[in-house]
Amino acid sequence: FKYGNTIQSYPRNGFTGMIRCQSNKNGFGFRDVISSFPCKEESDLHAKLKYEVDGFYHIMKKGKIKFVFDQEYDADNLKFNIYNQMDVLVRTQADFAPVSTTYGKNYLTIDASTAQDCLGRGFFYLEVINSKKEKLYLRFFNDYTVSPCDDYIIADPIEPEN
Repeated sequence: FKYGNTIQSYPRNGFTGMIRCQSNKNGFGFRDVISSFPCKEESDLHAKLKYEVDGFYHIMKKGKIKFVFDQEYDADNLKFNIYNQMDVLVRTQADFAPVSTTYGKNYLTIDASTAQDCLGRGFFYLEVINSKKEKLYLRFFNDYTVSPCDDYIIADPIEPEN
C-alpha cells in the first residue's frame, strides 16, 4: 500500500473477524476504508445462559432452543429443566434425547418441535445444571406450536373495579 501502510485480516472464533490497520509514516492515515463482515443467520444464533433470570428473553424459532453452554469439566450429558412462566416444571432432560457436551464451549440445540416434545406458545425458562451443581438460566419466548400442545400465554389478571 501507499506509504507503507498495511492492512491485515484475522478470522476469530468462526463468528467474527478482526482487521488491523497500521500507518508506517507519521501524518499519513487511511481514507475510504470499507469493510464487510458476514452476520450470522438468525437461525444460527445461540443465546447465552445467565446465572439469574432477568428481563431479557430469547425468541425460540421453529421449536428449537439454541444456546451456548460452557462445560468446565469432563464431557457429560446436559442436565436441564424447562419451566413455564408460572414456574411450573413442564419438561426435563428425561423428556428429550440425551444432549451430550464436551469440555469447553458447546453450541447446543434442544428440539421441542415435535408433537411429543412441544411446549406450546408462551414464555418459558430453561434451567441448566452444570457439573458443580450451579444453575444457569435462559428465558425464552416460544413462537412455535404443534397440535396437541396447549399455549401458555397468560395475561395478567385484570382487577375488578369497586
